Amino acid sequence: MDNRSANVLIIENEPSVAGFLMEYLKRAQNFNFKASWRSSLAEGLNHFKNNPVDIVVLDLGLPDSDGYETFEKIRKQQPNVPIVIISGIHDEEMAIKTIENGAQDYLVKGQLDLDSLSRTLRYSIVRFRARKK
Repeated sequence: MDNRSANVLIIENEPSVAGFLMEYLKRAQNFNFKASWRSSLAEGLNHFKNNPVDIVVLDLGLPDSDGYETFEKIRKQQPNVPIVIISGIHDEEMAIKTIENGAQDYLVKGQLDLDSLSRTLRYSIVRFRARKK
């Protein structure tokens, strides 16, 4: 990632949600997000083999993994990539648990807009890298 672009991996099982996330990221001002979408945890993990990823947007409810374990599997396999959780459920307990264990943020699907998504991803990358130094 340079200072004006990032490779984003969206792991989300709902095509409509993935579509609006990708559209939001295409329209971001002053930043070039290159988004890829995978619909399962296995596909997402496989994506890392041949593709650079600067940040992951992760749904916790996937066809092949559900809940906190989904986050754990990505974090353990990719400890040097920041993760932002996206969920259809506003679960304060889960949000706190994932953030305490390394997630950069926890976003609720129905409460997203272009500016907040773009800002969250940019700031998450910067914050994650600053903590790793």
